[in-house]
Amino acid sequence: MTPQRLDAKTESLILLTLLDVFCEWMRDFMEERNCRDPLPLNSYEQWTDGRSDG
Repeated sequence: MTPQRLDAKTESLILLTLLDVFCEWMRDFMEERNCRDPLPLNSYEQWTDGRSDG
């Protein structure tokens, strides 16, 4: 089976779909990070604040 070039319309549709999926994935990934990050960040800031005070 020889790979044949898709027509421009189909190609752009596929690209848009992939881009959409990628954006969706990135959004989920960033949301997960935002939910998880604040605690370590806070404890690190408290730790550095405590050291500079003492």
